[in-house]
Amino acid sequence: MLTDECIEFITENKERPWFAVLSHYLVHNPVHPKPDKLAYYKTKPTTDQNNPGYASMVSSVDDSVGRMLDTIRELGLDQNTLVIFTSDNGGLTPRNTSNYPLMGGKSFPFEAGMKVPFIVKWPGKIKPGISKQRIIGTDIYPTMLSAAGLPLHPEQHVDGLDLMPTLRKHAKLISRPIVFHFPHYTHATGPFSVIIKGDWKLIQFYNDQHGAYLLYNLAADPYEQNNMADTNPEVRDRLSTQLDRSLIEMKAEMPIKNPNFKPNGKVKNLKSTKKLADKERALFESRLKK
Repeated sequence: MLTDECIEFITENKERPWFAVLSHYLVHNPVHPKPDKLAYYKTKPTTDQNNPGYASMVSSVDDSVGRMLDTIRELGLDQNTLVIFTSDNGGLTPRNTSNYPLMGGKSFPFEAGMKVPFIVKWPGKIKPGISKQRIIGTDIYPTMLSAAGLPLHPEQHVDGLDLMPTLRKHAKLISRPIVFHFPHYTHATGPFSVIIKGDWKLIQFYNDQHGAYLLYNLAADPYEQNNMADTNPEVRDRLSTQLDRSLIEMKAEMPIKNPNFKPNGKVKNLKSTKKLADKERALFESRLKK
């Protein structure tokens, strides 16, 4: 249905500039495959990818993307249309999919939770190729502005870079730290923050009284098997300080202990919790100044 609506929108606006964001519900829980696709994938041999229902939904997304690209080509718009295909997070493991050999998956601070496809198509404007440079979703906004010939708004896309020079000329992106902040619990993991700078990646977990760190050199250890937090304390401390400063500049919400937690799940006196959050932030900032 979403694909049908998007195709109708593009067709109605084919004579003028248009912008469309198509965010499929797939692939996502609940796993509701089409019966004919499920029957097909049940006959296929499996390895670590052994969920035919999930495979069926991936196939349905492929069908929709194909229909979209066919429509753009049939309308004569393919040479003048920038198409980006990407995802918001890595695959949900272990129930739905395997991300092997990368560690973790959705909600995890490891690479399998953060590395996703980013495929760009613009015939005549972008040369085919593969780049190993790391980008992030906040780069999409300034890239779209640049592609449309519009002025950038750096006060809005503070953390984003214009990718058009890289896409069109394979230019090297400027060096920058990339920060992820996840200050709560999920089905998979506790609160954490991550900073990636160059080849180094530091993960800080907050559900530990003294803080717990993992440090990886992604160039030498892309599958995050060798924690160097204790053997390379200089890099760990340098990245930890930069991470703290970044979070303060962002005014990021920090995880705190909830003094009003009740075993039955009910929380009372939210005002006192807010005061505690402000106190925790002040302590956090004062620690950094020292």
